[in-house]
Order: sequence, then C-alpha cells, then structure tokens
Amino acid sequence: GVYTQRFNRLHGYDGQLFRGRYKSVIVGEDSHLLELVRYIHRNPLRAGMVDTLSTYKWSSHPGYLSNAKKWDWLNKGIVLAMLSIEKKKQKNAYLEFMGQGDSEQFENLFAKEKWPLILGDDSFVSWVKETFFTSKQNREIPDSRQLAPEVDHIVTTVSSSASQKF
Repeated sequence: GVYTQRFNRLHGYDGQLFRGRYKSVIVGEDSHLLELVRYIHRNPLRAGMVDTLSTYKWSSHPGYLSNAKKWDWLNKGIVLAMLSIEKKKQKNAYLEFMGQGDSEQFENLFAKEKWPLILGDDSFVSWVKETFFTSKQNREIPDSRQLAPEVDHIVTTVSSSASQKF
C-alpha cells in the first residue's frame, strides 16, 4: 500500500498500481502451455512496441535461443522438448513456432476482460475444482469462486446424500 501511494504521487497516478497486470492460470495441457508461451512472448509485437521479438529487452524469448549462462535460471527445456525431442532441432522448432503467429482461440480468450482461471479440457477443469475447491476457497480472493463445483454436481451430490439418509 505504501509503495503504491508513493509511486502514484511520484508519477501522478491514482488507484491500484498492480490491478489487472498480473495473472496466473492453471494450465492442463502441453498445447495450451505452448500457446501461452507464444502469446506472452508476442505481446510486445501485438502492442506495436517492437518490430521483432528479439529486440524487446524485457522478454525471455532470447533465453530460449541462447546457451549463455545468464539464462540458466530459465527452465526452457520443458517447452523446447515439447517442440522437438531432438535437442539439435529444438531452437529451430521454437523459432518456427513463434513465427506462426498467435492462435485465434488464444487471441479471443485473452481479449476478454475476465481471463479463465483454469485452461484445459472439461475433465481437467472438473478435476481441479474437485481436488482443490474446499482447501482453496477464500472470500478474500474472488477468483477462488471459479473453483466451485458446477450447480449440477452440487444438486446430484445433495440429492444422493439426502436419499441415503432416508
């Protein structure tokens, strides 16, 4: 709070400093992870901030192509292995993938004001909700309500429980 007040005073801003800027999404499938990596790295291009991905200095994109020690912190092996099992072909596969542009599905998904909390097929979303809802429900975190079971699931469970008692 104090940092926000100082920052706002210094820069002539008002309101929440970090509202809407940072978001975490639970990702259920490798294909979704790859699409997210591409979407995130291509943000500066979409915003018109740069003409090429390699010229945006705040991106980890160069790290995916580098063997330099300064990129050792970046866990790029998982993403690169999804693109090619052959280590020698991974960087080229990554460049090709990044050059394909964003998927229309992800552009539409992230163009919405409210992003999904969970990204995956219906069975994965159901599994996350069933596994984590009770332990992660928190009224201080409005998005935790998205983990709530579907109404049909609640009705079925309550009906089943009620019929067992009588």
